[in-house]
Amino acid sequence: MRAARGLPGYFAATLALAAGCGGDAPPPADRVFVNGVVYTVDAGRTRAEAVAVRDGRIVHVGSDAEVRRHVGEATEVTDLAGDLLLPGFHDSHIHILVGVATAEDCDLLRLESQDAVPMTPSLQRLFEEGPPPAAIPRGEIGGAAS
Repeated sequence: MRAARGLPGYFAATLALAAGCGGDAPPPADRVFVNGVVYTVDAGRTRAEAVAVRDGRIVHVGSDAEVRRHVGEATEVTDLAGDLLLPGFHDSHIHILVGVATAEDCDLLRLESQDAVPMTPSLQRLFEEGPPPAAIPRGEIGGAAS
């Protein structure tokens, strides 16, 4: 095979190299977490630096550089500043006897629907003020500082 010579050959070679190197960027993530220690909980107990999330699902776990490829104009970027990122834990249980121990607490024993939950002063405070800052790391609720 004979190599192309001159300006047209150089231009064609440059275009071929550029097309092969960049590849297509992945669709932008809704949110990325970078500059952290990500515990993946896989069999090898591997750790990563960053995570990309789109439509409520993790789409990439890897290095900061890999995950930053998922950043678009509307992507929310959270700098973990070296902090540890763990998988989400959802604990929705209640110790019912403790939960209904006082009249101030929310009595859920005889409710027929969620709409029947009584609005107590402590629940009203929670809705108005949100949880105490100590309950949420760095006072963040839904990604926004409180």
